[in-house]
Amino acid sequence: MQLNHIFRARDLVKKNESKISKLSDGETPNDRFRDRGFTSPKVLILLPLRSVAFRVVNRLIQLTPEAHRGTVEHHGRFNDEFGCEEEPDEKDDDGKPSKPRDWEPLFGERNNDDTFVLGIKYTRKSIRLYNDFITSDMIIDSPLGLQLVAINYALKTLQRWVYSYFIFYNLLYIIFQNWKHVQTVLTKLNVQSSGHHNTDVNRVRLMYLDGHARFYRQSIILSSYLTPGCEHKGVLHEVLHNIYEKN
Repeated sequence: MQLNHIFRARDLVKKNESKISKLSDGETPNDRFRDRGFTSPKVLILLPLRSVAFRVVNRLIQLTPEAHRGTVEHHGRFNDEFGCEEEPDEKDDDGKPSKPRDWEPLFGERNNDDTFVLGIKYTRKSIRLYNDFITSDMIIDSPLGLQLVAINYALKTLQRWVYSYFIFYNLLYIIFQNWKHVQTVLTKLNVQSSGHHNTDVNRVRLMYLDGHARFYRQSIILSSYLTPGCEHKGVLHEVLHNIYEKN
């Protein structure tokens, strides 16, 4: 669904650029050519650990149509930084695994760093990992990683990243990390900004200019079960504006 949204949005931009190039001199584009936000990112995925990001990104690469993944740039670097060397499972004297079954999928890969940010851009025939955040189509990160990026760019920069999709993956584990990092991310999403990163304002959708982006964003929260404390920590109130604001 998210990949389809990225490809369709890119095709729409190209079609509109072709139409604008054919306008007569002195004719200005009207509202029908509004096809973008202030910056390029359309999908934000929050993940708890690098090991989880490794599986998610490789799965996204597999799901990408072959016509759009002729090459995956910097894939080797990604495997080095997010992958891990396989090690034999630790077992007790009786030959049984020493860790519980639910420990292995999350921590068994032994790349448990929770500080990372990865920009992904889809070109016509390739996937570019480690792309610049402002021009990426998708950003995959941990709450701590995104907060550090926001500090480096200045917090106001995060406000300009307008996402169509916001995905909480493995919320069960994220909720046990420092929740202040999550709150920083949530409070800065889809906030109207005074800067536009050299964006052509005539091409920005009206809902973004009017500050209504949060009501149109699709938010997806994924967890093994209804996570205790999810609502009282403010996740639903901060993320699901399109539901809570209407009630």
